[in-house]
Amino acid sequence: MYQSEAVPQSIVFLTNEAGESKRFIDEMAQEDFLVRVCAKEWNSYENALFQGADLIIVDSNRMSLEEVSMFSRIRSVHRGLLSVFTSEMDEMFQVMLYEQGVDALMIKPMKPLLLVAKVRALLRRTCRANHFDRVTLGDLQINGSARKASFAGEEIPLSSREFDLLWYLAKNASVTLDRDRLYRNVFGVEYNGYDRSVDMYISRIRQKLSETTCFPAPIKTVRGKGYLFTVD
Repeated sequence: MYQSEAVPQSIVFLTNEAGESKRFIDEMAQEDFLVRVCAKEWNSYENALFQGADLIIVDSNRMSLEEVSMFSRIRSVHRGLLSVFTSEMDEMFQVMLYEQGVDALMIKPMKPLLLVAKVRALLRRTCRANHFDRVTLGDLQINGSARKASFAGEEIPLSSREFDLLWYLAKNASVTLDRDRLYRNVFGVEYNGYDRSVDMYISRIRQKLSETTCFPAPIKTVRGKGYLFTVD
């Protein structure tokens, strides 16, 4: 049986002024969001910091050109929603932020209730309400938040890239995904027409799933089209 379980949406709030932003953070935490507050250290961003985040909010009172350029680094490791909570800025800065991968700007001053309403609207508008954290296929469970796959309670040893690929396939179960889409949405690059990294990773995933589950892996090759995560 294929099953997906919804969980509270997760927000990472990046700020160097946690005291000043406390009322906003508290308001979000009271509204059933899972909120993590992290220091805004541009040189230390990595996958682990944003793991499981539905939305990242960057709090910035004064936006500089250097800070704008750093958003591409966040976008390279985070494929969820990205928003900026900042003071009024000129049009050119806003254009640059959107071009760096920011989904929405929230301009200070703003009352906490309005901030929460904007966050909820952003999540709804981008269909994040349909985001699922856990996929279950019989005894096979894939947990997006914990970034773990297991069969009958036994963890399947997957590398970070292998998990990313399995998770994307599982979330799009019963949909045939071509290489263009897999490279763009999993690897964050355009497919060059000849690279076969996806095939190599899928081969490894299939082998590990088969070794652990003793059943054929649910990832099927659709000749001439791509790959399909089956739920039958």
